[in-house]
Amino acid sequence: MAETSILIKNGAIDVIRWNSDIKLYQNKPIENEKFPWFYDDIVEFANDLTVEGFMNAFEPFFEVIDTHFVAYTRGFKIREYYKQMLQPVSPEESDEISHVEIYWACEISEYEDLSAGKTDVDMELYGSFHGIGKKDECNYGLSMSPLNEWKHYQIKLNPTINCTKFQKYPDKSAEIITVFKADKKFRLYDVLRYFFFELTWYGYPSDAKKFADHLIQISDDIESGKEKLVELDLEEMQIEHLQVELKEAIENDNFEGASRIRDRIALLRENKEKS
Repeated sequence: MAETSILIKNGAIDVIRWNSDIKLYQNKPIENEKFPWFYDDIVEFANDLTVEGFMNAFEPFFEVIDTHFVAYTRGFKIREYYKQMLQPVSPEESDEISHVEIYWACEISEYEDLSAGKTDVDMELYGSFHGIGKKDECNYGLSMSPLNEWKHYQIKLNPTINCTKFQKYPDKSAEIITVFKADKKFRLYDVLRYFFFELTWYGYPSDAKKFADHLIQISDDIESGKEKLVELDLEEMQIEHLQVELKEAIENDNFEGASRIRDRIALLRENKEKS
């Protein structure tokens, strides 16, 4: 354990510090004015912590979080979601969710730069939360659901990073593969920015409801035949994108790169004619 860590309990936050005099770790309630001091400390969740308990623990600090994490909440005030959480709800009998999990997501993307004759590789690491299924461990998105409907779930930290990438093969098949796995502990700053970023993603609770209703209406219209799905020609879109790159390469006198782009366009068109 680190010399100082943070324990989130139902309705309370403790600072855990090593006492060198007695050679033991000691718990002490966090002091309100010193809350930001602990953003970089490792966080632990109590085993019985629920989403409601989590929100109650941070309730005294909502105004500080609104200010310090505005880049992640985009100005939506946390207390509005708290008010929604306080509304009563009857859990569904057919509830398929076991608990809520704050987790790491890691994606590696490869971009072929034909004009430069190289492949750029990017890695993105971020956190989020979702519901975990009771039976099949399926993931359930919750940010569009009213907070009072999932406040009773336990909330846990998953420190495992499962870094993946979209792997394409010469025969046009593709799959998502795991590149590596590793563990990374969450710090208080991570928990706050990723939880409240996801919670506020669709705007205020009323905005999320409007968006959910809109999606339901679209689904109903498609099912009834009122609206139709249009299949995208992805190869043609790729050709159009490469044509823009080809023009830029020629304008920049990058004739070697233009040649590579021209060959790729020809190959895509050939594949389209065969399919």
